[in-house]
Amino acid sequence: MVMTGPSATRAATVQDRIVDSLREPGLDTAKVRVTVEAAGRRRRRMARGGLIVAVVLALLGGVFAMVGDDDPDSVRADGSHPTSTLPPASTSSTALPLDGAGIPPVPAASVPDSVPAGPVPPTTVPRSPAPAPTTTAPTTTAPPVTNQPMTVSASVVGAYALTAGRNVTIRVTWSDPDNGDPEGAHISADWGDPKVRINYVSPSRAACNGPGPAASASADLKFRYVTPGPHTVHITATTCGGTGTFAETKEFDLPITVGDATTSDSGGQPARVVRAYVDRPGVDPDVAGARLYVNDGSTFTNLASRSSLPITEWVSPRPLPMTLLRVPASAGGWLRLEFPGGSSVCGPIDDSQTEVTLRGPPPGGTCLPGS
Repeated sequence: MVMTGPSATRAATVQDRIVDSLREPGLDTAKVRVTVEAAGRRRRRMARGGLIVAVVLALLGGVFAMVGDDDPDSVRADGSHPTSTLPPASTSSTALPLDGAGIPPVPAASVPDSVPAGPVPPTTVPRSPAPAPTTTAPTTTAPPVTNQPMTVSASVVGAYALTAGRNVTIRVTWSDPDNGDPEGAHISADWGDPKVRINYVSPSRAACNGPGPAASASADLKFRYVTPGPHTVHITATTCGGTGTFAETKEFDLPITVGDATTSDSGGQPARVVRAYVDRPGVDPDVAGARLYVNDGSTFTNLASRSSLPITEWVSPRPLPMTLLRVPASAGGWLRLEFPGGSSVCGPIDDSQTEVTLRGPPPGGTCLPGS
């Protein structure tokens, strides 16, 4: 490297003075000059090398300090890190004293105190724990709830013979494992008599669209036949008014056979069933005592009592209360019904008549034969 400028001039001047001081007779000054110049170049190279090493070590020390400093005390109050400032390297040349051989000594390179004595340990940055895997339960679809069927059965109550004009009782039993009707099943029947019937009115009930608790019950249906012979009782059991997904309607037939009428439940004489209408609206003729006066009315026969049943004609029922009387088969005379409290209705009947209308007595009269 060739020096130029003031530095080069000063170096040349120093070299000239050194050469002049060494002039002695017989000394080869040119050779001395060459030796001095070589020593100067070697000294400058070593100085530059030491300076470069010092600068590189200083830079490395700053970098390590910034990367490896985990001490929280090194953080300033404003959250920044302190900045390491290296002193600027001097570029000026200073004349050095010559050593005993006439060659200036080469200064030793100094290592900055800030350089770490050993390798900087790697910085471990804590990682956030990985989120736990999300487990999704498989979607299950509940099976649809289906209506469990209701079961219904029926049987005739009593071991007595079924005869016309007396009460017939059929017991209907139902059971529903998921009954949705809080009032239970409504039971009705078509008794199969071509002349009389009971008009069962179905109650208004809410629809059932869901299951309910298990339920079961029994109901007794009563009837009195006019017509003897074989009959088929058509029974219907209905829940929830027959509407809704959990409503039930069960129908089935019960065959029965009805014998000829007798004057009493225990047998007695053969009888015929007479439909007696009462010309007095609002009364229940089933609760009235019935009596048949025969011949001149001097003797009478009390007819069998009846329980209250809402029996009406099957075809074109008359707008009058009706009761069924068991009258001796060939008897005629005078019929009288006496209600609780003393009032009565009456009228004549011949020995083959099966329908009669009974009325109250004339004003001031009595309900006795011949009145």
